[in-house]
Amino acid sequence: MKMRLYIFTAILFALLFCACSSSGSEEPVNTSDEQTNDDSRKTPITEESLLGEMSIYYGNLHGHTNYSWPEVKGYTPADSFAYAKDLGLDFCAVTDHDVWLDINLKPKYWLNDKAWKEIGKAADDANADGEFVAIRGFEWSNPAYGHICIFDTPCYTDFLITPFDPVLPCLAPSIYSWIDRKNAIAQFNHPGREEKMFNQFEYDETVADNFVLMETGNKDDGIYTNDYLPNYILALDKGWKLGPAANQDNHVLHINSHRTVIIAPDLTREALFAAFKERRTYATDDTNMRVIFKSGDTWMGSTVITDDDSILLTIMVKDDEPISSLEIITNKGEVAAEKSFSDEETSDIWQVSVPCRNGSYFFLKVIEKDTHNDELINPHFAFEETVTFT
Repeated sequence: MKMRLYIFTAILFALLFCACSSSGSEEPVNTSDEQTNDDSRKTPITEESLLGEMSIYYGNLHGHTNYSWPEVKGYTPADSFAYAKDLGLDFCAVTDHDVWLDINLKPKYWLNDKAWKEIGKAADDANADGEFVAIRGFEWSNPAYGHICIFDTPCYTDFLITPFDPVLPCLAPSIYSWIDRKNAIAQFNHPGREEKMFNQFEYDETVADNFVLMETGNKDDGIYTNDYLPNYILALDKGWKLGPAANQDNHVLHINSHRTVIIAPDLTREALFAAFKERRTYATDDTNMRVIFKSGDTWMGSTVITDDDSILLTIMVKDDEPISSLEIITNKGEVAAEKSFSDEETSDIWQVSVPCRNGSYFFLKVIEKDTHNDELINPHFAFEETVTFT
């Protein structure tokens, strides 16, 4: 029986995801150990050979300005982009709250087109292909069901005009239908903070291709705190196929060590949006950990069809702090394979074959020792953060 495998990435200090689901019509990709070993003898496995023409980019996909937090005077979208660029991020998104965009400038109409246009202009002014990507988005913010960052749309909406579960759909379309009509890119934020949690992440095929990201780290809750990871697993178990993200969700000018990482051929909006859609992302509590996850030549986020009952995964992890362990985790959070490190190793290339069946998924959890005692880069807005792995 042919099986379709989905490869994604989240990084807990590197976290990868690969999933198998029902068979499809695509041609099978041979992922047998024999073929991969033959290929590896011809071409040594290195970071360069695995990356090919891709590059690794670090940034933040969830941030706010004084449009969302009026008490913070003078903190504009332009300030946010300039701050991120000065700190060395490759990309940054401003995603102000929907209802704050509505009321901040006290418009005569419901949706504040002036504020939306100003954010767009600031993003365009800060954007520089090959140097820094500035993104305009917004955060749809329902206090009961949850929050969504939405990107690549010409306009925005709010949770009152487009509720999650409308009473009269003919009068008030749902946010899912709005996202589908706009062909938007969507990210589930801080999953579980709001009680109803999108009906426990009930799967919706209509927007399955639009929702490509979920936060596994947010604000001072890193991936290491495990606050959001169980609900990431829940969403995967429900059938969503989501690349992980770790974002700042900052309302003032501060940044900690959390990063969303995107693997793309170029540092442009077009290339990053394409990478979102192909789910070539990982989330990290570390500012510079490099992770590559592939099956043969197929990147994380891709679909792999195989006749085999196992798949060979190739993982590269590289950082300037020691790695403690690697775990490949499958459905319901079970560990499918693991590797421990006793020495002070800071990099590894691991090829491992794991059993797969229809409906399986896998992600890799990498735990490292925080020998740098990472703190917020800007201590002026610092809050307590302790990251220690043993």
